[in-house]
Amino acid sequence: MNETIDKLFDTFADDDKVIIFTDLMGGSVNQRLTVKAQTNKNVFIIYGFNLPVVIEAILSKEDVNATYIKKLVEVGRNSLGTVELDSNDSKNDDEDFFN
Repeated sequence: MNETIDKLFDTFADDDKVIIFTDLMGGSVNQRLTVKAQTNKNVFIIYGFNLPVVIEAILSKEDVNATYIKKLVEVGRNSLGTVELDSNDSKNDDEDFFN
């Protein structure tokens, strides 16, 4: 894995700004990427991400910096929620689901 991470970082130009998404803080990949990224101020790591965060990062034209990364994390937090089910009116009807 270290060799793969080294090869990945070798593809980054000095002025590239890179966002790396990992699943778990403290996971083996996250740990190795964090160690490698410490020498590159333009590499940002987001752990525990979700699809809205990735979409926002891909579509955004904002400059990638620490402030923007915090904004992305907030997008992720705000996109989490629960579906409130009203068991009294519950129907198993696909047609009714989208109305």
